[in-house]
Amino acid sequence: MTINVLVVEDEIEFRNYLIQALPWNDYDMRIVGAAADVSSALAVMNDQDVHLVLLDITLQRSDGLDLARRLRSVASPVGVIAVTGHSEFQIVRGALRSGVDDYLLKPFAKQELIASILAIRDKLLERQEEDRIRGSLRQSMVDGWLHQLTRAKTDTEVSFLMEQLSRHDVEIPEPPRVLLCCSPNIGDSSRRILQGATANTAAVWKAAVESMEGSVWTGFDDLIYVLIGGAEHSELEWDVLDMAKDFLITMSRHLPYSFTIGISSVENSEGDLRSSWREASRACAEADSEDPVQVWNPRMGLTSETSKDQEPSGSVRDSAVSAALQYWYRIADRFIDRFHHDYSLDVQTVASHLGISSEYLRRIYRECAGITCIQAIARRRMTHARALLESETAGISEIAARSGFRDASYFARKFKRAHGVTPGSYRRRQLQ
Repeated sequence: MTINVLVVEDEIEFRNYLIQALPWNDYDMRIVGAAADVSSALAVMNDQDVHLVLLDITLQRSDGLDLARRLRSVASPVGVIAVTGHSEFQIVRGALRSGVDDYLLKPFAKQELIASILAIRDKLLERQEEDRIRGSLRQSMVDGWLHQLTRAKTDTEVSFLMEQLSRHDVEIPEPPRVLLCCSPNIGDSSRRILQGATANTAAVWKAAVESMEGSVWTGFDDLIYVLIGGAEHSELEWDVLDMAKDFLITMSRHLPYSFTIGISSVENSEGDLRSSWREASRACAEADSEDPVQVWNPRMGLTSETSKDQEPSGSVRDSAVSAALQYWYRIADRFIDRFHHDYSLDVQTVASHLGISSEYLRRIYRECAGITCIQAIARRRMTHARALLESETAGISEIAARSGFRDASYFARKFKRAHGVTPGSYRRRQLQ
């Protein structure tokens, strides 16, 4: 990241020296503005993102320390290096109390300036990384609450989740509203590529709905959900459909992979979003390359919930059931891949997070993979452990824990049963 620097100095010759003295680009820094007083400096900061200020605290027409004090209250961290020709203790103490990060007494050597700006730059980058991590954790929590909100079964769950979202200033669109489910189709790419694709997709959707009543989040199933409200029933149906088509056109110009999108019916009354989630996700499962946008209709995989006079029959019903099973298998497998390292992961946990019953999850794995869900979890943990043994020198106990095994001895027994050798012997063979 490039650090933007503002120079605030009323002596024009010294101001030009500060601007020209250093090869700023070599330090991943650049001068974005220069000012002779506080008001001019604030004008620059209104137009530019400023990360570091070189500030003469004894300006003739204004108080440089006033600017330093103001910068302490801004949301984003701004570093300040005070520059002064006065060495009096009171002035230096005033600068430090005003929140400057460092100060230089005129005249100073170029090496002093370089050492000071590099020290402040490193602090700024550290602060920005901390802010990024905090923002990422907050977004993960919000995404988790939104994910759970669409699967909540009781009023108590809904009330709790709505309270958490409200405390973090996340507003849920009021009915009528539509839920949209978007899936990036990237085949068997790595986990890192999948996460990058979902993050980029979510960012584009957030930009698309920023002028509307809308919420966007990434679910535990790696699908992107968009909840939109704030319009008349008929308008909302067409607006969301147009948005989905525009999204596909835009993304096809820039990305090498495609998307499928499912759209729920319009929800007209207050209540849980569980039915909207089922409709949007099942419509997404029905979409394909020839028809990538699907609007939910009652024939989409609802055989267990559809009344007899509405239930499709024969091959149509079988095809719908098969599509639904395959869809749930894909997202369950992704969930296991993401959380297999948690030793508490079991059938009930997977089913609960996906919003389906344990019995249905067992059927999914029996019919789609020919194994049980527990076997799928165990295989994923063993695959991860084997990869760690081949690529790292960590101890067996650590590898067991990182792969989702609660007990190292149990892991060693399971590994030998699966591979015919102990984990230690397996590692030695790989190194030969």
